[in-house]
Amino acid sequence: MLSKGVTLIELIIGIAIISVLFGLGLPSYGAWIQNSQIRTAAESIQNGLQLARAEGVRRNSNVELEFDALPASSWTVRIAVTGGGGEQIQRRPVENTANSTLTMFTGAPGAHVADSDAGMITFNGLGRVIANRDAIPTFSRVDIDSTVLAAEESRELSVRAGTGGDVRMCDPQAVTGDPRAC
Repeated sequence: MLSKGVTLIELIIGIAIISVLFGLGLPSYGAWIQNSQIRTAAESIQNGLQLARAEGVRRNSNVELEFDALPASSWTVRIAVTGGGGEQIQRRPVENTANSTLTMFTGAPGAHVADSDAGMITFNGLGRVIANRDAIPTFSRVDIDSTVLAAEESRELSVRAGTGGDVRMCDPQAVTGDPRAC
């Protein structure tokens, strides 16, 4: 005789199999979410740098991008004026920084911007990086890393601005020869 349904035992076995598969996939899903948040934060910073450079060229004037005091939660692009307070072009939050750390480095090898300082970079009318107003240190690199993932699970990213004005995102863990490598 043919049965046209599912027995209770078959249903319980199916739920158990799905539960085990879900339990095995959950940790890697959490790591994927955290790494996506790092990428979103890096893209937000890269977009801010590219906007500041483009506005400097478009307006043929000095334009600066300034982060809030660290830990940075937003950036502001404005016309550079001695003493600060120039015309604000755009202000945006740095996306998905709740479980991430941002470390800003100046041009000196290994020197990073102190946690109490705001990070700043200024582009001139040719799109090149120039000295900031009022002798504020210029950052040239922002590293974004997870605070909740182990080092081997985390995909740290770095956003770099060269003196020529080039802005790129790279992966410090990528091997030499990989186009994503720093």
